[in-house]
Amino acid sequence: MELSSQQQIFEVVEKSKKVLLLTRQHPAEDAVCSLIALGLYLEKSGKEVDMVTQGPIPPVLEFIPETKKVKSNVRQSKNFVVSLDTSETKVAQFSYDFDKDGKNLNIFITPEGGSFTPEHLSTKILGFGYDTVFIIHSTDFESLGPVYTESADLFYETPVINIDCSSSNEQFGEVNLVDTTASSIAEILYELFAAMGEKVIDERIATCLLTGIIASTRSFQNTSATPKSFNIAAKLIAAGADQQQVINSLYKNRSLSMLKLWGRALARVKHSPEKKLAWSMLNQKDFVNSGARTEDLEGITDEIMTSVPNTDVVVVLYEAAKSSQQPAVAEAPEQTGGVEILVKSNKESHINQLAEIFDTASRNGVMKIKISGISLAEVERDVLEKVKSVLG
Repeated sequence: MELSSQQQIFEVVEKSKKVLLLTRQHPAEDAVCSLIALGLYLEKSGKEVDMVTQGPIPPVLEFIPETKKVKSNVRQSKNFVVSLDTSETKVAQFSYDFDKDGKNLNIFITPEGGSFTPEHLSTKILGFGYDTVFIIHSTDFESLGPVYTESADLFYETPVINIDCSSSNEQFGEVNLVDTTASSIAEILYELFAAMGEKVIDERIATCLLTGIIASTRSFQNTSATPKSFNIAAKLIAAGADQQQVINSLYKNRSLSMLKLWGRALARVKHSPEKKLAWSMLNQKDFVNSGARTEDLEGITDEIMTSVPNTDVVVVLYEAAKSSQQPAVAEAPEQTGGVEILVKSNKESHINQLAEIFDTASRNGVMKIKISGISLAEVERDVLEKVKSVLG
């Protein structure tokens, strides 16, 4: 009888000693939390674990201590092996030392009768030392970014387990656990852990999984949330997940300046119900008067999508300061840092088409585009025309 994906994962993990966990470049909260939850589970199972992602970890996850264990690169070191043929002559003694300057390693091998010659020696380079690679929330290898391009051999030498909830996943792993009905990767992992038939979910794992589900569903407000999502969240809270800490960290840490800026954006929302499109615009005066920065717009597309019913695509256009690291100051349009656009869709088909039109990749379903040399109104006309063409 053919084994399920979950059973195949259990078998691979049981045989593994050292495991590498990866997620896509510029990860969402759900991806990071799921990465850490899986890492904690594997460590409890006695495995040596490396967790890696490229791109910044969302600051709202700083309350999870294990985020500090997530590395930005895969260790490139491979084992250099020197082999000695002892089929005819056995080894009586073995020792080694270094030259005085430390530049040369000397190996001393005393034969037990007979002798050794250079022909008895051979060398080889072994792989990265990982028995298994888990890839979480990536539709393909390329989504991993430089982790893949700089270490491509790793993915051909090592069994890959692919865990995702995207319908566009390319099923690239030796084992593929892809559930397109799940609200999040955290939900898939909960069911994987629950299938173990033992109490493997402790308070830390439960908090990570609950954070992933709440972040992915916008606190159960978007369409990805299902009755199963609520049921799993309740079980995680019963297992010790700190619900209040999760909510406070994700949604109650907004500054007054951010709220003022978001208020301006929400007050100017325009909606095209027939296209299921909502958009808003901000100029430099909005940043000056609110005391906010462009970084404070993180999450505004989700907020508009949640606030405006019957919306599949959200566009936010704003005049950017020359340096987002400096407080906004009033400038003439030609002196600003150009116009930046955030485009968000909750449909993968739209994301793929829009990414092709604007020649940019999405991060957590949000594309960021920058245009210089034309006014905010001109950009609005051009961008909305392109978006509407995708929406039919």
